[in-house]
Formats: sequence, C-alpha cells, structure tokens
Amino acid sequence: GRSYETAVGSPATHSSKGHKKDTSLEMDEDPDVDSDASSIEEVDMGRETTANVTTPTGEGWNMSPSKMPSKGPSYILLAHPSGERTNHVQCLIVREKSSNFFKKSGGSAYQLILEDSRKLLIVAKKMGMNRKSNFHLFDMTRGMAGSTANLTKKSGNYVGKLKATNFDRTDYRIMTRSSTREHIGTIGFERAGLVSQMKEGSQPRRLTVRVPSLDANNVPKSVPENDALDRDRMGYDFHSKDPVFEKGNYRLNFKGRVSVPSVKNFQLVSPDDIDTIICQFGKIGQDRFHLDFKAPLNAMQAFSLALAQFNL
Repeated sequence: GRSYETAVGSPATHSSKGHKKDTSLEMDEDPDVDSDASSIEEVDMGRETTANVTTPTGEGWNMSPSKMPSKGPSYILLAHPSGERTNHVQCLIVREKSSNFFKKSGGSAYQLILEDSRKLLIVAKKMGMNRKSNFHLFDMTRGMAGSTANLTKKSGNYVGKLKATNFDRTDYRIMTRSSTREHIGTIGFERAGLVSQMKEGSQPRRLTVRVPSLDANNVPKSVPENDALDRDRMGYDFHSKDPVFEKGNYRLNFKGRVSVPSVKNFQLVSPDDIDTIICQFGKIGQDRFHLDFKAPLNAMQAFSLALAQFNL
C-alpha cells in the first residue's frame, strides 16, 4: 500500500563550515507562527485530499443537525467512540481572521464543522481584549436566533471557554459554563530551551493533555477549576506522538488527512498505546484544518486542543 507521511520539522545540521540550520523543509505560511519554528507537512503520495473545501456560507450552516437529539446532553459534549463511517469523528476547522466577523472584540473566529453532515458544531471567538487571549465557545447544534457575530457569554449557546492559565500561553483549562467554575481538561505545551534550540534547531511542539473520566452518558465529569486531574481520579493522560526523523525531516503518518506544512499539526496518543491515534489535527489549506478525534475526547475538548495551537 501507499505510505502517507508527514514531516514534523527539521533539526539543525552540522558541517565543516560550522553550525547551520537546515532550511530545506517548507515553512509554515501561517502568520500566527514564528518564522523560525519547525513545521509539519503532509507528503501526499497519490491520494486526493479534501484541501479545497470552501468557507461555509448561508443561513443553512447555522441550523441544527437533523440527526442530533433535541433533548439530553448536546452532541458536542458526548464522547463518541467513532465517526459514522470512520474510526474517528472527522471535522473541518475554518478560521476567519477578519475583524468584521466579530466587530466587538476584533479577534479571530473559528468554526468546527462535522464532515459527515456538513453541519456547524461549535463557533469559537478569540477574546482579543484579554491579555491571555482566551476563547469563548458556543454550541451551534441546536440552532440560534440572529447572527453568530452577536454571540456573547449571555447567549444560550455559550458552553464554556478555553482559558490560558499563564501569560506564556503554554498552560490551559477547558472551562464549562458552570457557575461553580469547573473544567473538563488541561492542556500543556513544553518548549525547548534556548540552548537546546541552538544545538538541535527548532523542535516540534510537545503537547500534554489530561481529561476526566466519563459518566454513564459518555459526558466528561467536570471537576473544580483548581483541582488537579490524575490517574487516582480515573482521568486520562495523553501526549503528542513523537515523530520519526527521516530524510532530513521529522515525520508522522496522517494517512492523507493533512496536506500543508504547519508547526501546529499534531497527533495525540496515550503513553500506554502510542499506535492508537486519539486525536489528530493538521492544515489542509489557507485557514482550513482537519480535526479528527474519538472517545474519551468530545468535540469541545478536541476543538480546544486545536485552538490552543493557534494561541502560541
């Protein structure tokens, strides 16, 4: 069979003329990423990908998915064991950088769209006036009145936020809308030190994730904001999969789901099973990204992982 590989970055190389960084790998064109960051590219070996997806338009994209329940837990809060036809729930993320999308904040907006039904699941609004650049999350699966540009925390669609807990924006909590300040997961990024970068060149981002166990309805059990999640509380630990260094690049296998180099691209695995992909995220075009996930992650948690990548 064909191989679908992804280059994750290029380390520094050494020669008789001294220390020199390898610049052969195409760099991420995303302006949110520093120019010296390592990139992650998918090398498509022949299979056609879905990189040419257009921005969803029209009022129909704000309608409720026809097969989603009107009662009980929302679709975005349920942890689904798989997609309808694939091993993962497969989604498209569309980024809108224009300040016209949300005039009040001027921050970017992000749409999470379910590929199977082409339905809008979640809208995320980056709070540009906040020093830590938090994201407010809005559940779109049950419809709304008016324009998405008017979404606020007072909207019935508001379900929580991705909250940075430090000014470096390397640590996050996925907060629910509960008045008692509860969360359903933590996200952390490990950055290589300056000395390490000088010796080895820019390295891929290292990501760690911890989420709580699920209740009988497959909904994450929220915990108080300041409580730590650990295995004693029956939580789940995940980390970004380590790439393989090959042909001058760090590589991962996204099996055709990623087609553009980006430092944001990642795969999430359990330390107990590094071959089973729980979540993967990658760039497929200008302001277009694929996000695939399955239980124990739900849509809100997986989307938050992607949003944190945009905030570094």
